[in-house]
Amino acid sequence: PALAIMDAVRRRDEPAIKALSEAIGWANGPVDIIIKDPDVFAKFNIQVEKARIGAAGYCKPGPCRPPYNDLPDEFRKAAEECGRRWAALCANSNRPPANAV
Repeated sequence: PALAIMDAVRRRDEPAIKALSEAIGWANGPVDIIIKDPDVFAKFNIQVEKARIGAAGYCKPGPCRPPYNDLPDEFRKAAEECGRRWAALCANSNRPPANAV
């Protein structure tokens, strides 16, 4: 999705830019609760990224090391959903599932 939107910007393809922006926003939606609060983000960003990357299937990230090994269940679930949504975008030619947006 990131490469597709960069390509759409180069082509100045406004409809594609809008659709991809919405799709990326949908994919990142579950982690809005984390990234919009600087204090929460600073405390949990490493743990969230590892959960997100693993759920997206990019790789199997290793465990977090102290002091970054605490992750509230709510944030873990949000990160994993975000990862699954990114995987869905990638699997669907950078388009969200029909019911996503």
